[in-house]
Amino acid sequence: MTRTSGQRTLGIAVSADAVRGIVIEASVVTWAHETMISADCSLTEALRAVLVQAIRDGHARRHPVIAIGPLFAQLRRLRHLPSVRDLDALSAIIQESAARYFRQNGTPIVTTPVHRDEHGDGWAGAFEAPVVHSIVEVCSQLKLRDVMLVPTAMMLGLAAPDCAFAWRDGDLTLELRYERGLLRDHRCVPTHLASRDHGDGVVLDASLQAMGERALRFAAAYAAAKTGAVHALGLRPTARTAAAKRATRRLLLAACVCAVAVTMRFGAPMLWAAEEERRALEQLAHSAAGGRAIDAYQVVADSIAVLAELSAFQRSAPSTTLLLASLTHAIEPPTVIVDLKLEVDGGNLTALTPSAATLLAMLGSVSEIRSPTIVGAVTPEVILGASMSPSSPTAAAQAGANKQRLQRVAVRFAWSGEQHGTPTTLAASGPVATRSGR
Repeated sequence: MTRTSGQRTLGIAVSADAVRGIVIEASVVTWAHETMISADCSLTEALRAVLVQAIRDGHARRHPVIAIGPLFAQLRRLRHLPSVRDLDALSAIIQESAARYFRQNGTPIVTTPVHRDEHGDGWAGAFEAPVVHSIVEVCSQLKLRDVMLVPTAMMLGLAAPDCAFAWRDGDLTLELRYERGLLRDHRCVPTHLASRDHGDGVVLDASLQAMGERALRFAAAYAAAKTGAVHALGLRPTARTAAAKRATRRLLLAACVCAVAVTMRFGAPMLWAAEEERRALEQLAHSAAGGRAIDAYQVVADSIAVLAELSAFQRSAPSTTLLLASLTHAIEPPTVIVDLKLEVDGGNLTALTPSAATLLAMLGSVSEIRSPTIVGAVTPEVILGASMSPSSPTAAAQAGANKQRLQRVAVRFAWSGEQHGTPTTLAASGPVATRSGR
């Protein structure tokens, strides 16, 4: 990521509750504005309001950078990347198999390019497609070109360079750690399961601290402004649209040129001699290429090896969606899964069940995992009936009768077969993996 010193930059942050914009000039915050999202003001309207205000105040730029919060964006760390230099090929694999790498709730997603860090691991992001389309529409109407979208988690280190902290966005909380502005650890959990409060542990950049009590609210917009016009993980949807239009224009131009060439060929018999000469030269060139056949075979062999690596990488990522579906089908009430975490080589889950042995038997039928093993102690739990209110002796007696004795069991498992990807960490509470209606 780069930014010219002293350049005026505008950063926008889209979160669950508001759209915020900030301008930095010579490392000093010179402008800030926010519009809250509500029932009367949609995300699109709030974004338009902030950008229009920036244009009126003379702070608009041709290449806005927009940080998208975890409610609308996901970030995924990719391990075991194949040793290929063409990151575009990896990006195409991620987009084609997006359901293997990112959670989907029925809303289509658009993935970012793949960024490889200094350790050889990769990062990839995904945005909800309707949000991307809304941003593109607003920026096109306001004639703001080449907008760049980046997940907030990837950029917040520019606002808090060397610290670990929690960042809440609606019902989700990010647990982040940065070193010299670079993201090292990332976890997204439901807010009620977060181990820290919003902003706990954050140490903001000195220029941002000058904003006082507004500093934490504008941290994401500040990071977007500091990012500048270039980011390895940045998605440029307007550039893709413009490229498609340019390709269409080139195709039409080529068709016109072809039509003119055909007309000249049949209207000028003298061109036949030149055509025969061209064919002769092509035959000579083809003969010369025969001497380079061995080199061509080597190129083909290298290409096959690269394709094999890419294919193995694509197959390595287990599908989180399929795992959750299998767990939902296998787990029988009253057993419920109260916590689920997926990692590189497997995962951990915590369940409430009448019998630990029964739980292991149910997990044994899940094809995506293998070797489920109980870890730690099996502790008893007493669950009260939902309708009990022991406010009287009669109600207290009924409550005692409705008590359900379960066991809290922690299980460690590995991925089955050759699946050894890095699933997004999930955390859940309640009966998230029981069959509905049973």
